[in-house]
Amino acid sequence: MSQSTQEQNKTIVRRILEEAFNQGNLALLDGYVDAGWLYQGPIPGIGRGPEGFKALVALFRNAFPDLQITVEEVIAEGDKVADQLSFTGTHRGKLMGVAPTGNKLAVRQADIWRLVEGKVVELRPFPDQLGTMRQLGFPLEPPRAT
Repeated sequence: MSQSTQEQNKTIVRRILEEAFNQGNLALLDGYVDAGWLYQGPIPGIGRGPEGFKALVALFRNAFPDLQITVEEVIAEGDKVADQLSFTGTHRGKLMGVAPTGNKLAVRQADIWRLVEGKVVELRPFPDQLGTMRQLGFPLEPPRAT
């Protein structure tokens, strides 16, 4: 894969993070997400293709209306792009069945994206699930045996 293609892939990932997630431009995803796009993350029930990706973005934007993703690093090799980012927001909407807590969230995350011919075909996020649960006030202690 050429250096210019890798640079283009990095630009696509940055645009999705900055314009779709931060600004809510879901129409952007129609041009950058493959019809067979597959989500390989911890949130169940995310569909395929641009509509599935739009649902993923909407889930986070609804749960965190002040969502702000800061891209710290983007690296490309072959058909893969890796990013490191920070995610901030206030939990004001339901998230995976959890009522809004009003808690502020500030976590870091890494993702691996796979792109083919300028379209995202796969996303594998590696979120800080423990940090997220702590900051949102989820109980973290295992139940005690009686």
